[in-house]
Amino acid sequence: MFGLFKKKKKKEVVLHYEGDSYECRSSETVLDCLERNELNPPFSCRTGVCHSCKMRVSKGNVSSISTEGLSEKDKESGCFLPCVCQPKEDLFLEDPNGALIDVKILNHDKVNARTWRIRVSRPESLIYQPGQFLNIHYQGLTRSYSLASLPSEDFLEFHVMQMPKGQMSTLLCQKLQMGDVLQVSEATGLCCYDIQYQKQTLLLAGTGTGLAPIYGIARDALEQGHQANIYVYHGSLKQQDLYLMRELSRLADIYDQFHYIPCVLNDQPPTTGLQGKLDDIIVQQHDDMAQYRIFLCGNPDIVKTMQARCQTAGVPEKAILADAFV
Repeated sequence: MFGLFKKKKKKEVVLHYEGDSYECRSSETVLDCLERNELNPPFSCRTGVCHSCKMRVSKGNVSSISTEGLSEKDKESGCFLPCVCQPKEDLFLEDPNGALIDVKILNHDKVNARTWRIRVSRPESLIYQPGQFLNIHYQGLTRSYSLASLPSEDFLEFHVMQMPKGQMSTLLCQKLQMGDVLQVSEATGLCCYDIQYQKQTLLLAGTGTGLAPIYGIARDALEQGHQANIYVYHGSLKQQDLYLMRELSRLADIYDQFHYIPCVLNDQPPTTGLQGKLDDIIVQQHDDMAQYRIFLCGNPDIVKTMQARCQTAGVPEKAILADAFV
């Protein structure tokens, strides 16, 4: 008798995107489904950290975990992160960035053995704050890069570390030439300076190309007349991995409140700067950070460690702005 009753087959969730519909399997994220159907949505980390894959849902509900870390403005407009969203109902999806903008490569300079400073033309329509990031698109590839330039400059600047198997970094550092055209999205991110911080001590710390947003944020603060001290820490494994030392030292010579501290983690004392772990150096040099505004950028593990050390030292969580590179 009981065999007459069959379990009702679960209805597949359907994703509506760019005029077509796609069935999303129960084990898939939105990003997984789109990729399985041979679409090419932008993404990078796949863990909800970088926000490269951000989309907007115009109809349907997404999980709260897929909106974690987004600004209130993004949440209100329906944005979510498809790489961590396993949908429970049909969704109608849109690209949140609108039309992509063409930019031309102006120059790319090698600043250390593996890092390049890339400058591209600045579109008049692009509004941003130093320290925010945008997506660079080229022939189906998409990667996120933080902005080191200032709105008052007539170019956009990125710092790119060439990775051994990095498709985009290899293109930017080695293959593309002056005049080649890329596309960029609008800028996003909350790791940037605000005039309300004007009387707070700023502590900015980054590893590797985490210097890019820090360089932009610190110069933005100076340009806006920041009144309190600004401490910039740049950490690397070896002294030869440091870069922009001349530019940062020059800022320290010009502005009394600006302090540049390069840090190297190796067995030999560096000829310039301090030796040791970046988080150890910071807490040793600053015994009272409770009123500081903290900016942390670069390696995600180091950023996480520095966040914890700063909070232990009395810095409120809301006073720490972070941009972990993945």
